[in-house]
Amino acid sequence: MVLDRPVRNPGAITPEELDRFRSQTAAWLEANCPAEMRGPPASEADMCWGGRRARFASTAQRLWLERMIANGWTVP
Repeated sequence: MVLDRPVRNPGAITPEELDRFRSQTAAWLEANCPAEMRGPPASEADMCWGGRRARFASTAQRLWLERMIANGWTVP
C-alpha cells in the first residue's frame, strides 16, 4: 500500500488507512499466492530460504518467491 502522505509515526496511521492496507494486502495475496503455497510446509525440505543458490521444491514455490520479490515483500 502506498499512503497518500509520509508516515513518521506508525501510530499515526488512521483506521481508514489501516483498513485500506488490509484490503489491498488480502486482495494481493488472493491474486498472487499459488494455492499450493497456502498451507504450512510439510517438512523443512518444503521451505525455501531464497539466496543466490535457492533450491525450490516446486514450481509454485519459485513463482511465490518471485512474486514476493517483485512486490518488495522479502528481505536481503
